Amino acid sequence: MSGRLLGISFMTLAELERWALERMWGPGRKQELAQHLTHYTVLAASRELCSSWAEVCFAAKKKGRPIQTADAWIAASALYYGVPLITNNQRDYSMVDGLVLMS
Repeated sequence: MSGRLLGISFMTLAELERWALERMWGPGRKQELAQHLTHYTVLAASRELCSSWAEVCFAAKKKGRPIQTADAWIAASALYYGVPLITNNQRDYSMVDGLVLMS
């Protein structure tokens, strides 16, 4: 990924912030996370992204494999922006057609 613009879904950012709270991270560790996240552009929500999210959710449910709300936002962001999704949990996204997964 060297030399490429890196982005994260607004939902990923929210999950990381929640993660720090749930694990009661101290100020130092929170600052490390904040510093690391400066390397990423946050992919913001829009009306079009909301439509993509709805399509991802509907298609997954129609296949009998509902997707978690947060995962659907992350998948929809990757699809909408036309970028691969990098994850260690490919199974969470395997029901999403057209999504390029990397680990």
